[in-house]
Amino acid sequence: MLLGLVILSLTIATAIMPQAELDARQSHDVQTIAALAKTDDREGHALPRSGLTSPAHLTQPAVFNASMTDNARALHCLTSAIYYEAALEPDAGQQAVAQVVLNRVRHPSYPGTICGVVFQGSERQTGCQFSYTCDGSINRTPSKSHWARAQKIAALALAGKVDPSVGTATHYHTTEVHPYWASSLRSLGTIGAHRFYSWKGNAGKAVAFNQVYRGGEPLPIPNVRKAGLALASPLDPIALEKAYEAGLQKAVAENRKSERKLVIDANAIAADSARRHGLPVPPINEKVFADQSLSDDSQIKPEYRNSGTWKVKPAG
Repeated sequence: MLLGLVILSLTIATAIMPQAELDARQSHDVQTIAALAKTDDREGHALPRSGLTSPAHLTQPAVFNASMTDNARALHCLTSAIYYEAALEPDAGQQAVAQVVLNRVRHPSYPGTICGVVFQGSERQTGCQFSYTCDGSINRTPSKSHWARAQKIAALALAGKVDPSVGTATHYHTTEVHPYWASSLRSLGTIGAHRFYSWKGNAGKAVAFNQVYRGGEPLPIPNVRKAGLALASPLDPIALEKAYEAGLQKAVAENRKSERKLVIDANAIAADSARRHGLPVPPINEKVFADQSLSDDSQIKPEYRNSGTWKVKPAG
């Protein structure tokens, strides 16, 4: 009951407060709502813990908290996504939609802000990531009661109380359609009117969701419509996964190359140190040099090969 009153007061404030004052008020209420979440749980409203996914695809809860302005904008953007995408869905359905948004924020393939994710592609006539941001739906005045409900789910999600049932899901669609990309992604199941998906490969594993939230939320409004983007391709989920996998392979290859160089340098340092101290030169790790195409002939003149070594070993 108390949580409902807080949500209602925030909804009324949205209509009458200047933006600066509203930002501060919303930020305070994010913390208030999160604190009251424990009370709601004790009243029997704990988030469900049904499992549709495997341990490798379960993300750890994260708290999205930055400046007061960032918190206010993040709350508004996540609330709008839940409201316009799933206003009539059960709590589990709204929590799952919120989880998808926050999963994207934590994945390097997407913007690192809640508003950036929600309004990604909204500068297009088609191809926006969430259809309500570019099809005119956002211009409809929301129902106060449904907005308040969505806002409660959003505040809890931002405070780290999320339903893990959809795991690392980054995509969903309604049961009324079947997009071309559905069969290429890993199906997690259906909650309410939506089917949820994650990427099949490394991009869909929990370890990939390592982008750190640092605030910097843009304005909670659609991006400015740009000419010439009406027919531009949307951010294709299959292409995004391929780009991630390619980037990962490149990073692994560069890391291995760096490791080989470190080993080569270590061998050279060890050999030089042995020569300087009149000790036997340690054996070279031939495996490391296998693909280096090194010449067998030294380019150092014989008279200079012992440069740097002790002529007379100092007394110990």
